[in-house]
Order: sequence, then C-alpha cells, then structure tokens
Amino acid sequence: MDHLYSAPVLIKYLRKRMTGKTTVVSPDLGGLKMASAYAEALGANLAIVAKERKSATETEALYLIGDVENRDVLLVDDLTETAGTLTSAAAIVKKHGARNIYAGVAHAVLVDVAIPRLQKSEITELVTTNSTPVRTVEGFKVTVLCVSELLGEGIKRIHNDESVSSLFNIENEKMAKQVKLKAEPRPDVGRSAVRKLRARGFIPAVIYGGNDKPQPLQVSARDINAMMSQASGENVLVELEIGGDGQSRTALVQEVTTLSCPWRDSSRRFSRHLHGPDDSS
Repeated sequence: MDHLYSAPVLIKYLRKRMTGKTTVVSPDLGGLKMASAYAEALGANLAIVAKERKSATETEALYLIGDVENRDVLLVDDLTETAGTLTSAAAIVKKHGARNIYAGVAHAVLVDVAIPRLQKSEITELVTTNSTPVRTVEGFKVTVLCVSELLGEGIKRIHNDESVSSLFNIENEKMAKQVKLKAEPRPDVGRSAVRKLRARGFIPAVIYGGNDKPQPLQVSARDINAMMSQASGENVLVELEIGGDGQSRTALVQEVTTLSCPWRDSSRRFSRHLHGPDDSS
C-alpha cells in the first residue's frame, strides 16, 4: 500500500505565505514529529502546546513549550473536525505574543460546532486541501489547495511501477532529526557531586515539572557531543531512555547555548538542563 501525503502541497503555499520569523507549533503531543518536519522544511522554530481533553468535542490548552513572541505561528494537524484543538492552541500562543496565526491541516472535515469556533478564534487563515469537501466559513479565511496533480502523479507512478516515495521529497527540505540518548538516575547532587560526575565523563541533568518531584539524571558527555555533531541542537527530537528500563520519552531540544541546553519533554511539562563541563551547577 502506498500512502499519499499532502505536505508538499501545503508547504509550497506556506513558503510563499510565511516569509517572516516563524514558529511551527504542534497543537498536541501526538503531532510533534509532523510539526518538526514542517519546521525543518520551512526553516522555522518549533514549539508545542500540551492540552487536556474535557470531552469528545472540547479541549483546553494547558501550557506552551517554545518561543512564539513576535513571530508568525503555523499550527499543523492532519485532521480537524470540531476545530477545538486548533482554536484552543491559537488562543494560548496569542497570549504568549504570537503575531499572525495560520493553521495548516490536510483534511478539514468541519462539523457545525467548528464554524463559530473558527469565526471567534485568533486564527488568521486556515490552509487545507480539497481531499474532502470544505465548508465555507463566513467572515473567516479558508484557503483550499488542490491535490489533483499530486494524486494524478501518484496514480501514474503506481501504474508504471515507479517510486512513489520520491514524490514527497520537498526541495531543500530537511526532515526532523531524531537521536537517542540514555540517562541514569543521579544519586548525589550538589557542587561537589557535580564536579566528580564531570570528571567521570558525565553531564548532570534534571527533569522537573507537572506534579512529579525533580529527578536528577546523568548523561554521557560523549553521547551529548555525538548528538551535537549531528545537528545544531534546535528542532532535534530526542528519545531519552532512563535507567535502562527500555521505556523512552520523546523530548524536544528547545535551544542550545555554550553553557546549557534546556529541553522540554513532549509527554509532560518537563525541562532538562544539560550543563557543559565549564558551567557551574
């Protein structure tokens, strides 16, 4: 089975539409990898909104991880029906200083409740495709992009037994980088313990947030250096395995400096501060 993706159609339009400082925002935790791919393709920063679902049709945005102040924002999702997730995320990024807010959605199957939500929302423009019929929203800008050329080319390639995946190679696109790191619980804290830890070739880290107590960790300096050699550190997804239990958490590197590396966990509101060897803890 071959899957056809609308990303090339959306990104081609968005590259012309969003020419200033831009942050791509995943409106929920599940869309982080897709948002990261859009951010790389657009040369934009990456952020995420964590939400809580109150009911089948209503969600509440809880907090924002990432910087949107004085930047245009693109919210990306594969499907919207009630527009609850999008409008809730738009409200929180607007509170954090976002300028124009766009929503890029592959399939906009708008039900009745979505219409007033979009009309009252902070979203400037909804960009979607004609993969399904799109309802008109009075007083609200909806841009519908045609996917007929994409579908036709896909059908032709399947018929001719040609590569379909290459159809979705976007010019100058850099897909989301993802690396894996292992961490161990750190039994001792404090300056003396940190100095000893660094002397052994480890970097101190801490996870905090939510209702959990801060959890000190230690990460191999060699692994951190290897990660930094693969990418600048921004828009990098990290699968962090703690304690060798086989379970991993997906984390987003929010920014990188010469002294520290604040991270955000995508499953909860966590931060990891990875301090370099010359930094005082």
